[in-house]
Amino acid sequence: MSEAPLNHWVNNVEAANWTNPADVSATFNKADCVNSKWLFNVGGNNYRLAALIWFQNKIVHVLKVMTHEEYDREVW
Repeated sequence: MSEAPLNHWVNNVEAANWTNPADVSATFNKADCVNSKWLFNVGGNNYRLAALIWFQNKIVHVLKVMTHEEYDREVW
């Protein structure tokens, strides 16, 4: 059930031209940066996605996709 929301997230990231954290927040207003890791709500907050973003190189590296429950237990 996570495929469609994750595809939506990927499509938004591929279309984005992020050069700084404000750009990420403009695309995903609920995104948070914690200890250099970006956390995104995906699928109506059913999933959390943790990623690293290198703005200069325009690279987004997904670290983990987890359920909200896994995130709450800090299993990441």
